[in-house]
Amino acid sequence: MRWVIILGYGFWYACAVTWIYRFIALLDESLAWIFVIVAAIAFYRFYFVDDKA
Repeated sequence: MRWVIILGYGFWYACAVTWIYRFIALLDESLAWIFVIVAAIAFYRFYFVDDKA
């Protein structure tokens, strides 16, 4: 069940990141790629890193 939630949120998260990337890329493409990398790390830390460790 957790994977279904992660995939569902991941899809919408990716859509939002894509639209924000397109907006930032109009200004500076390298800055937009930095945003994508930071967004991916944030998603990974939020959904996959266990805080109980």
